[in-house]
Amino acid sequence: MRAASVDPARLHEIRVPVLAVAGMRDALYPGVKEMAPLIPGAKLVALSGRGHIGAVRDPRFKNAVVDFFACNGG
Repeated sequence: MRAASVDPARLHEIRVPVLAVAGMRDALYPGVKEMAPLIPGAKLVALSGRGHIGAVRDPRFKNAVVDFFACNGG
């Protein structure tokens, strides 16, 4: 299976609330950090000391998701 590519030039077209949560030790974090500001109104939550799976298991991840849904009618 081929990974989906993202065209950064089109991220400004996103019109739904976006929450980007990533562990700062995750290899994908630099890309998330770079792309999140290109999405209007996106919220970036960077979890210090966490990698990919560790971020999902971190209580701060759950808190960020719950807060995001509470603020965005979810």
